[in-house]
Amino acid sequence: MAIDLSRSAITVALGIRDVDPNATVFAGMILSLNSSGQVTPADGAIPYGVAKWNKATINYGVVIDEPVVMTSTDTKTLKHANLRADSYVVHDISGTPYTVNTDYTINTTNGTITRIETGGTIVSGSTVYVNYSYELTEFELHTMQGTNYMNLVDDTQGSGKMTVIQDFAELYTDQYDTSELYTPGDELYVGQTTEKGLFTKKSTSTKKYGKVIKAPSAADPYLGVQIGAGV
Repeated sequence: MAIDLSRSAITVALGIRDVDPNATVFAGMILSLNSSGQVTPADGAIPYGVAKWNKATINYGVVIDEPVVMTSTDTKTLKHANLRADSYVVHDISGTPYTVNTDYTINTTNGTITRIETGGTIVSGSTVYVNYSYELTEFELHTMQGTNYMNLVDDTQGSGKMTVIQDFAELYTDQYDTSELYTPGDELYVGQTTEKGLFTKKSTSTKKYGKVIKAPSAADPYLGVQIGAGV
């Protein structure tokens, strides 16, 4: 739900556009233009730019590499509940993903994960690492510090307009597909369906939009992205 503006490099003047009144927009999200010329989260469409602010009533946080020790078939509880649909990936220490419903099951509402003993490849007693995006509670919105959890509305105070970052920029954003693993140099695409408006490595939309300049980590969950000319 945010861009870390203290690290981002925005070199081109920012454009102001009308926002789709029915849209939910998070800072750092990829936007496109609808048929009325309003910005809205891109759904595999040609990207217009990146939102600088939030226009939302629900906000999300990002967790990278949360360690979970998997023993037997016990259900383990993650640090957060209400995971964004299909936002998770469970992997080993080398980054190799495990397979949901083969190696483990997950309950996104409760924020729980269970090892599958028969046929699964997660060894009992081993540590897995979980990446996911989750809905922030009111308590978290009011107690968490840092730009990653700034509960901001659109920057023109409800006028229905949005500052859009366009052309060349280096951005640090949490609006990316957390079910993918990233390394510097990876090509990024415009998300669609469940990854709507997110940066992703999934190339199903074929709309490339930037590359990775910094991978997210447990200590720093932002994805460093370069967009614009020459990328």
